[in-house]
Amino acid sequence: MESAIPAHLAVPRTRPSRVPDDFRPAYPSFVARTPESTAQVVMAYLGAQRPAGAEPGETPAALVQALAGPDGPAHHDRATQVRRDGPTDVVTVAYWDDPAAFDRWFARHREPWLTDRDGGGRWVGAGCATGSRRRRPTRCTTRAGSTSSARATGSGCARAAASA
Repeated sequence: MESAIPAHLAVPRTRPSRVPDDFRPAYPSFVARTPESTAQVVMAYLGAQRPAGAEPGETPAALVQALAGPDGPAHHDRATQVRRDGPTDVVTVAYWDDPAAFDRWFARHREPWLTDRDGGGRWVGAGCATGSRRRRPTRCTTRAGSTSSARATGSGCARAAASA
């Protein structure tokens, strides 16, 4: 069916047609933009859980140094959730565009992060995605909890990228 709007007057929508003019999102939303030359992004989630009633505190100095050190991420974000009647969760999300650099960084900093708990629990989750707009991404992941006895020795993101 042909559009009733002439081609010279058509413009891309800025919001879906069913959204009212006075709509305000409940919370802000963000998106990462990477150069077109970026073929792969690795994300690591480093979580710390503090006991109920504990203050979230600052990011541990060792993690701040690790993120700024050799093979560290190009960027990282931090989120905190303070539950009314439960623990406080602090998650640092770090981003790499070089899977081999991430694997080197992860090999050095994974165990220290999981063993230095400051009276709470720690966890790590990592994933990488490759792909273009025309094909589905290839993903690899690793997760390890601070209480887990079966811990992965590396993320394998560089190996997965090489085989993709």
